[in-house]
Amino acid sequence: ERPTRLMNIARYFQKQLLANGVKIIEAPTPIVPIFTYKTLDTLYFGKKMFEEGVYVNPVIAPACVEGECLLRTTLMATHTEPIIDEAVAIIARVLREGAPQL
Repeated sequence: ERPTRLMNIARYFQKQLLANGVKIIEAPTPIVPIFTYKTLDTLYFGKKMFEEGVYVNPVIAPACVEGECLLRTTLMATHTEPIIDEAVAIIARVLREGAPQL
């Protein structure tokens, strides 16, 4: 039952992110990459989300091609829809606010 729950919650998370305008890599997996593109933006967004209660893993060069940086999210079967809704709201807001320009 846990693998089924995990896949259902992953689909729900992806659907909510897309509905909020967040660009992701869609795949049938509980690992959901969010596009951030630039290295400094990725590091800023990762730090800001962590400060607001959402843990993500920044993926920057050399782990990816420069210009294709990501924030990697990972779900667990124990995540609930309300927790995911809260995380999506934080993720979408942080990305919408953008990173400071240096």
